[in-house]
Amino acid sequence: MSSGPRTQPRMRGTKFRRPSTKKHSKDRTAEYEASVSYVEEAPLDPSRVSSRALNALEHLGTQRFALPPFSEHFQRWMKDVEAVLTDFEMQLPEIADEAYKATVQNRLSSLREVLGKLVDAEKNSSGEASKLLQELNACELELSKLEREYRTVTYEARKRHEKALGKLRNEIDLLNKQRLKLLRKQPSIVERILHRSSVKLDASTNALQSRRTDLDHEGALLQTNLDELRGNYEVKRKRLGERQESLKAKLDEFKGTTSNDALEIRKAACQELGLGVTQAVDRSSKRQTNPDTDKNQ
Repeated sequence: MSSGPRTQPRMRGTKFRRPSTKKHSKDRTAEYEASVSYVEEAPLDPSRVSSRALNALEHLGTQRFALPPFSEHFQRWMKDVEAVLTDFEMQLPEIADEAYKATVQNRLSSLREVLGKLVDAEKNSSGEASKLLQELNACELELSKLEREYRTVTYEARKRHEKALGKLRNEIDLLNKQRLKLLRKQPSIVERILHRSSVKLDASTNALQSRRTDLDHEGALLQTNLDELRGNYEVKRKRLGERQESLKAKLDEFKGTTSNDALEIRKAACQELGLGVTQAVDRSSKRQTNPDTDKNQ
């Protein structure tokens, strides 16, 4: 018995695959490192570097110091100036030529010498300034004491005289009342004959006038005492006030001559250092434009 055609088994071929585009992480790292290794840093712009240095020097040249002592301010300020110049020289070593270095060294050396003298003068003057300040404080305390004493003695004088004035006023009021009684009283026949009523009235009037005179005298005496106290106070106050002003003037003059922040000196130094930076940049630019410049010099 014949059988039908036998089906041949289908052969499975290799499945078509797209080539993988993914790269191993090691390959990517290698490519990144290779690309980075070939990146060149952009050259520094001398004009920008020098501008930063000049701006910093200008700022330091106008910097003020609020209060003495200035020795610590001078030390910090010198470090800041040197830091600006060092940064400029490190970034542009080819520009910091011998002429620039000589200019900077000479100017910094003279600046240190001047500031050093100011520091020494400030230290030596501290004792004298303290002495003047102590005298000024003592003078001001004496003025305050004089003011308190004047108020006290004035108050006591007023109190003493007002007490006496009050007593006299009371006596005057009493004598006034007695005199009015005498004026209103009808004299008896005997008093009229002997003129006793008039005698009593005259005595009362004289006593009243005497007390009024005493009152005026006591008031005048009070004013005299007050004027005398005021005069003595003004004399002492004037003397102490002149002493106070003299000490203030000496202290201000002393501080002005021996203790200052040396603004003009520091400003001039920074301007000269800035000029040295500018000239160094100009010389470098000329050398690049004309390489034979150094050979001809």
